[in-house]
Amino acid sequence: MASQKRIDHLNAMMLTIMRHVLPAIGLLSGLGVVIGLVLWSGVGQVLTILSSAGFGLLLIILLAPPEIVAASEAWRGLFPRDRIPAFWIALRASWIGMAVNTLLPVGTIGGEVVKARVLVLSGRSIADAAAATLVDKTVQAIATLIWGTVGLLLLSWLTLEDTLLRAGLIGAALLAIGIGGFVAIQVFCGVSTLARFGGRILPSSAQHATIADAKHFDSMVLAIYRRPGALTRSLAIRLFIQVWLVSEVMLTAYLLGLNIGFTEALMLRALIGAVRGLSFVVPAGLGLQEGAYVALGALIGLPADMMLALSLASRLRETLPNLPALLMWQHDEGRRFWRPKASNRSSSGLMRRILPQSSISRS
Repeated sequence: MASQKRIDHLNAMMLTIMRHVLPAIGLLSGLGVVIGLVLWSGVGQVLTILSSAGFGLLLIILLAPPEIVAASEAWRGLFPRDRIPAFWIALRASWIGMAVNTLLPVGTIGGEVVKARVLVLSGRSIADAAAATLVDKTVQAIATLIWGTVGLLLLSWLTLEDTLLRAGLIGAALLAIGIGGFVAIQVFCGVSTLARFGGRILPSSAQHATIADAKHFDSMVLAIYRRPGALTRSLAIRLFIQVWLVSEVMLTAYLLGLNIGFTEALMLRALIGAVRGLSFVVPAGLGLQEGAYVALGALIGLPADMMLALSLASRLRETLPNLPALLMWQHDEGRRFWRPKASNRSSSGLMRRILPQSSISRS
């Protein structure tokens, strides 16, 4: 019994580290990198470049709504045909998840959990929401692999650096193996296999219930993988989002007075998107995105201060449009937290009005 308590305590510690400590370390490290880059490039220079665009930088925000809608549709299309959530319900859940991933130190996993939770609280099946979210995250990883490979090829073509291309392709191959293994686990092993091993520490009645739930979840995941049309559509939408965000690089560069062509913008967006997709521990790729912009800019002859300003300005699209979604989520969770307490207080007051004071005292 004592050893089991130690194991449970260790598991709780590991979960805490994964959920809170690592993202917090990533956030602080990212902030440190950003501050260091700004100091290295010159605070005055970076601020001068940003101020040269003025309020025109707010135009970047207009690029966010199509991205938000497209991300929701990529996820929504993975649900069973007869149980597809309504457009506005899925959009709200997906938008909140995107805001959590972008604005809170939860890595890139926390937002996926939150969007599934928001959908479940709106009345959707837990198994449907969890299965669609798991496969959607897999599709995002595949899109990151494809998009990053495109960026590597463009970088090699622009810089004529075969060494960079070889190193990048090795990394892409390793990522492809990892994604393939992840898909294989979902299709051939599933959560039920893990539940059989983990369920041994549970009472027999709980074991059967846990394994049954896991098998049901696995069947939902397999049902999605048996619909190649839905998977292809979701992947196409995810790639469209990346292509759409090339316009962000070009518009931001134009507003800052930086001459960047379509090919350079495509390469930058592809590789920055890959870096962001792989940096799941660092919230919003903070610091990694800025460092990647500076490094890639140096390879194609663009100054560090301009590239740093470009990265910082592009974050307006992520920050400002996602703030309302984050506030909406906090309002919903707060109302749900206080509702039982308010209900208990009102019930207590009602009892006091109905029962005689002496009977309440005796009880």
